[in-house]
Amino acid sequence: MFFKKKQTVVINKVEKGSNWYLLGSLIAAIVAGLLFVGMIKAIVPSEPVLVAVRALEPGDVVNQETVTTKSMPRAAIPKDALHRKDDTSDYRLAATLAAGDVVRKAHLADFKIPGGTVAARTAILGQEFRAVALPPEATLGLNLQPGDKVDLVGVVDVPALGARGSETVSKVIVQAAPVVYMPTVDPKDSAARETRAVVAVQQEVFTSLVLAVVKGKVVAGINAEGKPSNSPTVTLSDVFGLPKGQ
Repeated sequence: MFFKKKQTVVINKVEKGSNWYLLGSLIAAIVAGLLFVGMIKAIVPSEPVLVAVRALEPGDVVNQETVTTKSMPRAAIPKDALHRKDDTSDYRLAATLAAGDVVRKAHLADFKIPGGTVAARTAILGQEFRAVALPPEATLGLNLQPGDKVDLVGVVDVPALGARGSETVSKVIVQAAPVVYMPTVDPKDSAARETRAVVAVQQEVFTSLVLAVVKGKVVAGINAEGKPSNSPTVTLSDVFGLPKGQ
C-alpha cells in the first residue's frame, strides 16, 4: 500500500507539470502572435483615412458625426481616399456607404457633379430643382445652415378686385425648401445683414418665387419638420377686416 501511495503522488506531480507546460506554451504562442502582428504592421506601411461611422445615404453631410479616422495598409487604400487634413467639412455624399467604408473623393457630390458646391447639392435633390439666392432681408436673424428647410412667403401688391387701387396679398409660394448654401458669417458681424441664403425649389414654383422677389417681398420661415403648410392666402382686408378695395 505504501508503494501505491508513492506512485499516486508521482502521477499527480506529472499531471500538474504537464498543465503548467501547456499553459506556458499557450502564453508563448500568444506573445509570439502579437509580436508577429506588430512586426507585420511595422513592415507594411499604413496611414489614417476617413471611414463612415455608420450607414450613410446620398445627401448626408460629411462631418465629425458621420466619419472618423482609421489606419489602413497603404496598399488597400484607394487613390482618392480622403484624410482628416482634407477640407471636406459640410460636403455632401453622392453615394451610399456602409459603416467602415473608406470615404473617397468620388463619393462627394461637390466633386462628382460639375458646377461647384451649390450645383452639386441641388443636383442631389433631383433634376426638377433650381437654386435661388434669396434677398438678405428674407432670412435675416434666422441663423440658417445648409440642410435647414424654410417656407417662403411672398407679399405683393396686386390690383384690387371690383375697385380702384391695390390690395396687398400674402401667400406661401414655396414649402420646405432646403437651404443648400449659407455663407459662414458671424451673426454679430455687420456683413451678416448682407448674406444671401441659397435654397433649392422645384421648377414649377421657380418663376413664381422670382416674380415675388422682383415685384414684392419674400420672407422665409423655418419649417423645422419639413411638413406641408396649411397657411391660407390672405390680404390686408382679410387680416384687418377692411372693406374690399380700401
